[in-house]
Amino acid sequence: MFDKEKGNWYVAQSDGKSFGQQSSWLEGHGLGSHDQFVEDVNGDGKADSIVYFGETGTWYVSLSYGSNFGAYSKWLDGHGIGSHKQLLGDVNGDKKADSIVYFAETGTWYVSISDGVGFGPYGKWVDGHGVSSTSHLLGDINGDGRLDSLVYFALKGSRYVSKSNSTYFEAYSKWIGLD
Repeated sequence: MFDKEKGNWYVAQSDGKSFGQQSSWLEGHGLGSHDQFVEDVNGDGKADSIVYFGETGTWYVSLSYGSNFGAYSKWLDGHGIGSHKQLLGDVNGDKKADSIVYFAETGTWYVSISDGVGFGPYGKWVDGHGVSSTSHLLGDINGDGRLDSLVYFALKGSRYVSKSNSTYFEAYSKWIGLD
């Protein structure tokens, strides 16, 4: 759980059947942040805490050690300023969550690949995918271990997918809908 007023992170670990007592894992990480995430960005199988500051496009990461989050550090600057949606997920299949941003006006998706110690330079992965859409998601549609970009248009119930090939999202296509 993230306490937005203080930037504190609390975790209740699971034993596979139930959650244990909640405890404080980190203080002051993400105070004033625009968005917060819990994803494995270094590929060690533990969910890390990540925060995003929209005004500067800055992403800070605090790696999990299994019983606490370590000191946070800046992983990327300038990625996603003015974006409509920010996401984290493994789009290249290397078991490390990458940083993804979506710009609604143009349907442009930018990705910054995690190398386990930082997010690399961001680049455009697809353009025109999801302009005027209602929802913007990631999911492994074809079971290849890479998350694909998905958009949903509520008015017609249409869903479009742009599959990841590890270096960009391929041309989008309609998967279901009325139009």
